[in-house]
Amino acid sequence: MTSEIDAFRLLIVRQDNEKSVRIKNQLTDQMQLLDLNLRQTEEGQAALRVLLDDRSSTVRLRAALAVLAFDRNVAVEAIERIKQGDDGPAWEAGYIIDRARQGIFNVDWVPRGRVPKRLPHLSGEELDSALTVHGLIMNGGLEHARDVDRDAFDAAVGTLRTIGRSDAAGVLAAVAALLASGAESVGADPDDPFRELDDRYLALPDVQDSIEDAVP
Repeated sequence: MTSEIDAFRLLIVRQDNEKSVRIKNQLTDQMQLLDLNLRQTEEGQAALRVLLDDRSSTVRLRAALAVLAFDRNVAVEAIERIKQGDDGPAWEAGYIIDRARQGIFNVDWVPRGRVPKRLPHLSGEELDSALTVHGLIMNGGLEHARDVDRDAFDAAVGTLRTIGRSDAAGVLAAVAALLASGAESVGADPDDPFRELDDRYLALPDVQDSIEDAVP
């Protein structure tokens, strides 16, 4: 059960970060299948209730939708609290609460077509390592970060993709590709061939927040 609820939470975080509409839809279907499964047992219901106190309002809102199926009053209270916030999920919570009160919010829909069965997983160590790499990049640049800990840097590519930050993962992957091909021949500035990639990474919004949100 722990692995399923952890995967459910990670899917919520990834779906929130993901830019591709096609992948977002796939993740939504995966979440719904897990939701339908978790709510069938007392243990699963208890695990979903725990997520109502998650530090991420996005996670709390999606968990509340699951709880709505078996404990309407608790779910509505949780959604009301989110509605009072000032972040992105607050508006969505307002829309949901109106429809839930009217009894027209469908929480029992079943995904159609093929749904990926492989569930995502990240350990605390992988997420901590990715945060360390991010810190090294912010303090000394991409090349510096890879020089300090190449294994952690390369592993961070997969971690970032798993949490839906393919934009950041792509920049890190490009660094490894440049080093493999000979960085001295790449870039507009021969004295600093990684400057363009550094600028791209620094321009990405909320990378650290995305990693921290994925930590249970």
